[in-house]
Amino acid sequence: MENERYVTASEIANYVFCKRAWYLARVNAPTQHAGPERDSGVEWHEAHAERTATAAQSRMAARVLGIALLLIIGFLLYRMLAP
Repeated sequence: MENERYVTASEIANYVFCKRAWYLARVNAPTQHAGPERDSGVEWHEAHAERTATAAQSRMAARVLGIALLLIIGFLLYRMLAP
């Protein structure tokens, strides 16, 4: 069972799109797509991953600040309405 390998959804999509391309990727065959076009694509994907991570961090910060604001408002209302 040591050699058991999971198949990802991406691999299934590649297989459905082109069985030959899936096979070549699986056996790590060299690609013809090298040079500036590939480098440009790699750079774009790295930048996109960075933007996605930043957006996730911003969402989390907004949630934390929102909860803190609700707690402060709740505390102030309690102080104002308490006898």
